[in-house]
Amino acid sequence: SQWAVDSVVNDYGASSKRTFVLEFGANIDEADIIPSIPYEKGEELKIMFSGVDWERKGGDIAVETVRLLNEAGIKSSLTIAGIEKLPAKYTKFSFVNNIGFLNKNIPEQYQRYIQAMSNAHIFLLPTKAECAGIVFCEASAFGLPIFSYNTGGLCNYVRNGINGYTLPLSATAKEYATEIINCVKQDKLEGLHQGGIELYKTTLNWNSWGKRFREYIEKVENERTIS
Repeated sequence: SQWAVDSVVNDYGASSKRTFVLEFGANIDEADIIPSIPYEKGEELKIMFSGVDWERKGGDIAVETVRLLNEAGIKSSLTIAGIEKLPAKYTKFSFVNNIGFLNKNIPEQYQRYIQAMSNAHIFLLPTKAECAGIVFCEASAFGLPIFSYNTGGLCNYVRNGINGYTLPLSATAKEYATEIINCVKQDKLEGLHQGGIELYKTTLNWNSWGKRFREYIEKVENERTIS
């Protein structure tokens, strides 16, 4: 991420000419990536959350955000992946569906993850501490508009107005709900859906990573030869 590059240059004195950004790719087989169907007004807004560390990933904020969306008249549901057990205080909410921790190395669980992503309309991960995140590449691959915090290197993966929005660290569930409501009312989700798919195809994939890695190595080698 650019955040990491800036630290290497500014904090450790590395050469900016030999420091590059290489975004991660999605850890999903290309053949399994079938973009989701964009949200249409009036239907249930299906929201996906994926994270193992419930507190750091902002699980409480995600649940409260969806509760507020329902309260505001936008029928919404939240599918949660990554945690073994849903906190007891949320088991009473009918709009919350916990599908548990899913191991991609187990075919059945991998397919459940794929299905959850492809069935969702948006991806909500209000993570409070994050350097990057392969899950954002995966969300973009499926065309899910992303909503998260502006922390660490996320801005390389979640680009405002292109494939989602990052909110300031001071943002509460109310502000997340407001952002999502505005996107629904202003018909922005379709554009973010297409923007995510395009960003995945051009940048957030491992083929692109390999190509750019080769280009950067050759650039440094050429400069070394010339000097």
